[in-house]
Amino acid sequence: MGYNICKECGMLFMQIEMHNFICPSCQKKEIEEISKVTEFLRNNPRSTGTAISLSTGISTEKIKKWIIEEKISINGNLGLASCKICKKPVLNGKLCEQCKSKFLMEYNNAGIKDAEEDAQDRKGSMHFIGKRSSL
Repeated sequence: MGYNICKECGMLFMQIEMHNFICPSCQKKEIEEISKVTEFLRNNPRSTGTAISLSTGISTEKIKKWIIEEKISINGNLGLASCKICKKPVLNGKLCEQCKSKFLMEYNNAGIKDAEEDAQDRKGSMHFIGKRSSL
């Protein structure tokens, strides 16, 4: 536990959770805003980012941030967030499904290759320091 400055309002607050960078009042406000957006999307699933922003009063920047952080998910291409690799529209997160699966496959293959190389390096054999003289 320590003290931190809220990324939203700039107030000093006691940070209880390591991943939380906003104060409790801003966190409560964010939860309410996310609920407002998800409720709007539930009733209007094909709305554009501008329509969501105008109807809820929440900036498109915040909505984009929540999509990237996977706090909300959208149904369809609203043009709010794009893949960091191929720039295709994403429904949530930072990567599209194709790039995500390609990345995971490469990551897993790299891990297997490293494990095989480590196994080769660790092939055991007996080593003798020298003969002991009997006393």
